[in-house]
Amino acid sequence: MASIQGALRTRLTGDATVSQLVSTRVFPVGQIPQKAVLPWVTHQRISGGNILSLDGPNDTKNIRMQVNCVAETYAEAVVLADAVKSSLNGWERAYSDPNVSSCMMDSENDDFDTPVVDNEQAVNRIMQDYSLWYSGG
Repeated sequence: MASIQGALRTRLTGDATVSQLVSTRVFPVGQIPQKAVLPWVTHQRISGGNILSLDGPNDTKNIRMQVNCVAETYAEAVVLADAVKSSLNGWERAYSDPNVSSCMMDSENDDFDTPVVDNEQAVNRIMQDYSLWYSGG
């Protein structure tokens, strides 16, 4: 059984525009290799879970997934965020495991990480939140 995180990664790395920008650098948050080269994309589940019916939990899930587009410059982050948005907003993946019935962007905002240590690099980040409905996975 495939995970929704794996399906999302496959979607992004299989998109020609996104992969041209990041190759295969799409990681779960907290799993970025130490020597990874910018730009990259991270993803993390923010909230959600199984939908409840009168019979209890069922296989349908609705989660909020945050996707972070991280680059050295703000302009690069915007280009990457636009490519990710084109790939994910409206995404459906029927007859697969997991079966994605809807992926819609809820919000998008900018962020900037200032280096804490002298050898760290400042990065620009655009955070996108998606409402993701699926079953399986």
